Amino acid sequence: MLYPLSYERGCLASLRHSAGTLFQPARTIIIAMRLTDHEARARLGSHDHAVLCTVHAERGVDAVPVAYAVDADGYVGVPVDRVKPKASLRLQRERNLEADPRATLLAEHWDRDDWSRLWWV
Repeated sequence: MLYPLSYERGCLASLRHSAGTLFQPARTIIIAMRLTDHEARARLGSHDHAVLCTVHAERGVDAVPVAYAVDADGYVGVPVDRVKPKASLRLQRERNLEADPRATLLAEHWDRDDWSRLWWV
């Protein structure tokens, strides 16, 4: 279950139980995160792990943590590790992409003490 969160003076506001609603934020301040293409690419390049989401025909979204690298031309590569045992040489994410090429790579960062530093690309 997801609960609504809000910002109050730069910190997460406490959530109060209120009759008629599950939780109600004390006060909400909406802060839009807008990155230029250059900023987004720089942040993507500064990290090395993300969540890769592909589409499975029966289950829907398959989300898996992955390591990745960005080359000088901006191409993103997701290597396959040889450390963990695999049930098959062809990973499910590869089979998913062959059946449906839609995918999302989500890289994100946050500081538990300063949520104003939150970003994702």
